[in-house]
This record gives sequence, C-alpha cells and structure tokens, in this order.
Amino acid sequence: IGDRFLGIFNQFPAVSVSIVDLEKRSFVEAIGIAGCAGIFPVDPSHFATLCGDGTAALVALDAEGRKQAIHPSERFFDPVEDPAFLSAGRDGTSWTFVTFGGTARSVDFAEGRAAVGEPWSLASEAERRAGWRPGGLQLVGLHAPSDRLFVLMHEGQPGSHKKGGTEIWVFDLNERARVGRFPVPNLTAAFLADQLRIERDSTIESLLHWVVPSEGGHALAVTHDDDPVLFVRSATMGAVAVLDPETGETLRFLSEVGLAGPTLRVPEAGRSR
Repeated sequence: IGDRFLGIFNQFPAVSVSIVDLEKRSFVEAIGIAGCAGIFPVDPSHFATLCGDGTAALVALDAEGRKQAIHPSERFFDPVEDPAFLSAGRDGTSWTFVTFGGTARSVDFAEGRAAVGEPWSLASEAERRAGWRPGGLQLVGLHAPSDRLFVLMHEGQPGSHKKGGTEIWVFDLNERARVGRFPVPNLTAAFLADQLRIERDSTIESLLHWVVPSEGGHALAVTHDDDPVLFVRSATMGAVAVLDPETGETLRFLSEVGLAGPTLRVPEAGRSR
C-alpha cells in the first residue's frame, strides 16, 4: 500500500488486514473486513477489498496507518449467480475485475470513493454457448500503457473456474473488445523436457510437445514497461513461458522455478498512470 505500509490479508483467527509500518518496522493494527477478501492497493492511504455481497469496500488509512473509514461500493456482481474472481488487473487507482461467467467491469477508487464502470462481456454469445469462460488462479493481467487486458480462457461448464486456461485472450479496455487470442504453450512438455535434460528446440522436444497433453496455464503476469513481455505458468508444473504479448509467440521457457506455484509477480514500476 504505497511505499510505507504493508497490508497482510488474514483468514484466521478472523478475516482482517494487518497493517505494518515499514519505516518504523512495527505492527500498526489489524483492520477487520468480515465478509470480504483480498487486498487491492489504490494509493498510499487506501486499499480496497472484494466482498461477498457483490460490492468492494474501500479502506482509508490515516497518517499512521490506522483505519480511518471504510466506504462500500455499489453492488457490481452477483456473488451467487456470477461471482467475481479475486484476480484482477490494476491501472493506478482503477481495478478491472472479471466474473466466473466472463463479464468484465472496472472500478475506480480515486478520490476516496468507488466509481463502478459499465459491465461488458469477454466472449460473444456464440462463444458463451460453446462454453468459453475465464479460468485459473491468477488469470488476469493488465498492461496500463497500452490499455490491454489479458485473461486466461478455457472451454468448460459452470464450476470449472479453477481449470487452467488453454488460451490467452487480449482486450482493448478503451474499446472493450478483443484484439488478440492465442494458445497457452504446453507447459507440461516444457517441464518434462527440462527434467529429462532434452535439448531445447530439438526434434525430441518437438515430439514431446506433440504427444504430451497440455493442462494449460493457471497464472499470468505482464511487465509494465513500454516493451512488455507476458509470463504464463502452470500451478502444478515448474515451467514458465515467456511470450510476446502482441503475437503470442513463445520467446523462451524459464526453468528452475520450483515444482509448483499458483502465482506470478512482476515489479510495478513504470505504470503509465
């Protein structure tokens, strides 16, 4: 939360956010956020959290990091019929959320209030009927300088929201329209090739990518610079693919990233606004 305060989300013994003063290296307080989850930084004195009643709560901190006020937003998703993922994309004070069914909506928390944008669909009606929907764990990435939103998508039934994405869809946030679509590389084959010491770009590796089923990707992240790269990984296989976010071309695979892991993080310096 800015450069001074660190927020830590707690589920036990009570749902809360612990605030730590990094300058003083001291614990400030635990802020109760019952019924809500996650921390979405806004500015040095505010963070938001997503709530089970279909709203987001904006928490204001005073100069010492203590709770000053909590402001709920209007209801912008149905937590029963179409819940929102905790994974979201940030552009300054604005966060873009997607729902299990494939609806996107941006919420701007500037000036101490939540301004909820209009909903729009990630998929066409035909694609929805075919079962295309978001899926994964950290399935949303946003590149603010180009206003591009990246979402892991798969074909599945309701309840398949944790299934790995077989494709990455790219959207223009200004036009609220898809501008790109490409497959997730076979991370299972890349992991096995590394473990078996198979030479990269060899015939054997190509055969491995052809015969080994891919489980898709569970997490993605995009760098925030003007010449970005896109990272995607599986939650169960220790391989990360580095992609060209414009074309989807696989630039390389990173190995030695651990046997499993559900998340990816990149530095946030360089955001346009």
